[in-house]
Amino acid sequence: MTERSRRKGAGCVGVACEHTLGRQPLHLYGYLWTKPEVMNEECGRFGLVLPDTVLFKHHKPLKWFFTSKQDRGKILSKCKKHVSVNHILTAFLTPKTYRGSTLGPDPILATYVYAERSSVSGEPLLVIEHLDRDALTHLLGSRERPSLSVLQRFIPTKSGYNHLIQSIYTPELVSLRKCVNPNVSTDTKFSVGERAATFECDEKDIRPRDVTNRELTQALERINHEISGHMEKIVGKEIMRHVCYFKVGADDRIYMMWSTMVSFEPTLKSFAKHHTLSLPIHEKNRQKSNTDVIIRENQLLGLHAQLKCCVCCNTMLARHLVNYLVHEPQISHIQSISS
Repeated sequence: MTERSRRKGAGCVGVACEHTLGRQPLHLYGYLWTKPEVMNEECGRFGLVLPDTVLFKHHKPLKWFFTSKQDRGKILSKCKKHVSVNHILTAFLTPKTYRGSTLGPDPILATYVYAERSSVSGEPLLVIEHLDRDALTHLLGSRERPSLSVLQRFIPTKSGYNHLIQSIYTPELVSLRKCVNPNVSTDTKFSVGERAATFECDEKDIRPRDVTNRELTQALERINHEISGHMEKIVGKEIMRHVCYFKVGADDRIYMMWSTMVSFEPTLKSFAKHHTLSLPIHEKNRQKSNTDVIIRENQLLGLHAQLKCCVCCNTMLARHLVNYLVHEPQISHIQSISS
């Protein structure tokens, strides 16, 4: 099956794909929902579950992503008319129950994630807020929100202790670490943040451990390769490093939480891999010499230095018109805010 159309609002504009993700990894959900131009039956299907995830932009809900119940592993987006504050509040105030999980008198309903710069160091921070009913109502009501943020349904665990699994992907290796909160998530003697925080805490306050379950390790490795393969079809570049967080829910399914870094392969390598460039040859019958080869190589390097190719339409654009960004880790610290 081949599909040439790209979903409205899902793709990039010009060469923005890699730069958008490098600047703000929270955009990853939209790219996982996007269909590649050339598809087969397995495209766009992942071995993960995406809980209800709402992307806010400029204080308004923009997209509501979730995993299909009928088409296993496929990420969907709600119609625009159903993406309103009232719809979100109604859905999120009703916690989903799973076999083996229990709800306390003040359940954690959602997690709110956004990036901001530290007022002290100027470094980017990922702020994680865990919300109960009152905090969620305030957030969707009168509270001012940042320019880009994500609201995600809280997923309870089978043990009752909240945890996260940090996955660091490279093409050669997937390394995993797990962090478990020491307090039961339904124990109201502790604040919401004290019941839910994991990697948001300082390193000295948590004890990350290796993931030793072989089946879970293999499943997370497959998921990472699925994400990488899908992103290469969308962006046109291979992911060199991806930091993402997952959780195993009370139903034993693997849930994707959020991404804190997406870095792609160098431009020159991906250019040669995905695009061909034909240099004009005016004297076709002229015998080649070493000098010709050197000149032609210099022409190629010079041309690449001046132009950049749009991975969506293959159009060569002047490099000075492109907001070129060198990818670096976007999250240097994670802080926790209790409701």
